[in-house]
Amino acid sequence: MLEPKDYSYNAIFHKETRALIDKTEFEHGGKEYDSKYPEGIPSSIIVEMKDGRKLDSKFVMFPSGHARNTSADLNGILEHKFKLLSSLALSHDKIAPFLTNLK
Repeated sequence: MLEPKDYSYNAIFHKETRALIDKTEFEHGGKEYDSKYPEGIPSSIIVEMKDGRKLDSKFVMFPSGHARNTSADLNGILEHKFKLLSSLALSHDKIAPFLTNLK
């Protein structure tokens, strides 16, 4: 999961990050995708491997983290995100009571 430090100048301009950005292409999904928003976050990704194989997610309407996604551990994602972001301002002992109340 990305966190605030992943958007820092040093992270964005890191050599390996820039190499990945240079290999990335974005395409508008078209009317099929547009017509499904804002009901969901229609998206897809294709990763082309060095050997030419393509890994294709196909059309995804509710990606992991979306409230209507039924295959991801949404509670686990939200708990991890809460711990990650709250730890920027609070010590563990201050965070723990909130996690107890969530379960």
